[in-house]
Amino acid sequence: EHGERFLRAGNDLPQVRVMLGHAYMSTRRDDRYERTGEHLARGLEVDASDPQGQVAMGEALLRSRRYEEALPFLETACRAQPDVPQTRALYARALKQSGRYAEAAAEFRRLMELQPSSPRWRRYVAGALSQAGQRAEAAALFDEFVAERRRSLPRQFEQGLDALWDQVDAVRLPQARLHWAW
Repeated sequence: EHGERFLRAGNDLPQVRVMLGHAYMSTRRDDRYERTGEHLARGLEVDASDPQGQVAMGEALLRSRRYEEALPFLETACRAQPDVPQTRALYARALKQSGRYAEAAAEFRRLMELQPSSPRWRRYVAGALSQAGQRAEAAALFDEFVAERRRSLPRQFEQGLDALWDQVDAVRLPQARLHWAW
């Protein structure tokens, strides 16, 4: 409501629309995606080249399972900001959900290049390659992932358990997670 009042007071800027879009997207309202889309569309009318507006619109469409519609927004945002992993991940996800598996695999590969220390992109590339019918390449990539994980683990189970106990006092769990566990 405060954001809506801010707009009515004459502050109708694309950045405000993006913030309102994100705010609506994070609510539990039944009409959250419609309201998000309205604000983001109005912001993009004013500045169609705004990468944040493009990403937010693509994400809103993706969350509402409108994968094909999300693609042009996310593709435009990726062209404007090619090295932003979050945007590229949304684009790859939209491609995958649209059944464009080979293209999704290429985007996930780009994410592997952008964040080489993150193992999750390797798994996503392997999954998209498998769905694209490139099973041998997917299996080889997944085997690399498993071998890498294996190298990071202790040789003996007891060693791993001892290492876990040595670190248990340093683990900080968020209070919300503890409440959820009980």
